[in-house]
Amino acid sequence: KMFLEVHELNDVYRNNGPYIKWLFPRLAGVITTNKFKGDFLHKELGVPRNKLICQQNTTDMDMFRVDASSDEAREKLGLPKNKRIILYTGQLYDWKGKDTLLEMHNFLESQELLYIVGETKEALKLKNTIAVGNRPHPEMPLWLRAADILILPHSGKFSIARNEASPVKLFEYMASARPVVVADLPSMREIVDDSMVWFFEPDNPRALVSIARLALSNQEEAEKRIKRAAEEVKNYTWEKRAQNILSFVNKNAHSIS
Repeated sequence: KMFLEVHELNDVYRNNGPYIKWLFPRLAGVITTNKFKGDFLHKELGVPRNKLICQQNTTDMDMFRVDASSDEAREKLGLPKNKRIILYTGQLYDWKGKDTLLEMHNFLESQELLYIVGETKEALKLKNTIAVGNRPHPEMPLWLRAADILILPHSGKFSIARNEASPVKLFEYMASARPVVVADLPSMREIVDDSMVWFFEPDNPRALVSIARLALSNQEEAEKRIKRAAEEVKNYTWEKRAQNILSFVNKNAHSIS
């Protein structure tokens, strides 16, 4: 009675040999973090639909609901209050939109700053771009609160970003009550829509900056999308995810003779 959770369709699944095709239909159940991966495992590896459940990643919503204002958050972090801050959190991987991030400086105006909070393997000497490096996770809600806008620039050139991603940072962004700009990819639209975020053309830094400015130019629309995203993210909690998986496990385990 074995259950498997699949987060990434690596070579084990894609280069599926006879043993993998024999094994997967015989598992008691498989949990995936989005529908694309579930469809792949059903069609390519023969996992029956009743042995599949999709449960997206999520976040600790209470952690990212902070009472501090943007100015208060900036004061605590030592950030300028007279600049427009565009924020990205996380690793700088190619599939997460590294090239897009590093090219954004070409389109930023003097009053706009891009902050990158997370591990960077290179020293960044780019105009209007500040790489903060790794910060303690409990500090992240303040960083998100301090920003004018949050960005998720996943690249459309990679299947893991285009189809398979279920980014925890997106749920953190949604819970933080800030405007969010997201690469227009199927994996992202499985979680959010135009009523919650703004989409931009993937791998296009000029478009990303342009859409960020558009989002910030309409405060009334921004508040509507922030509110809608905050409502939607309530459907994604670690508790609900765990309960759904446990129910799935109990049901499928008991159905096996």
